[in-house]
Amino acid sequence: MRVNGTPNGLHLSWIRRTRIEGDNWDIPEVPLGEEREQYLVQVLRDGRVLRENFVDLPYWSYETDAVEADGPGPVTFAVAQVSARFGPGPAALKDIVL
Repeated sequence: MRVNGTPNGLHLSWIRRTRIEGDNWDIPEVPLGEEREQYLVQVLRDGRVLRENFVDLPYWSYETDAVEADGPGPVTFAVAQVSARFGPGPAALKDIVL
């Protein structure tokens, strides 16, 4: 997961993974393996959810107004791919200080 500062806040991006047929190194992108592409993005502080969004693309913007409303201090970004059958999978985590 990458976190980049922008004039409008922070931009998170990540690489989509697959649960099936992901071992083929001859193709440029692995198959989705799900009915649709969806992710659960959370902003956590001390284990408490500050923000939670479902997104359909492998990126999300944490806009300046939201960053300011959540206040300064450490946060953890958690991103989990969502399965229609199983719900959110294990989350990738990234700690930063606002």
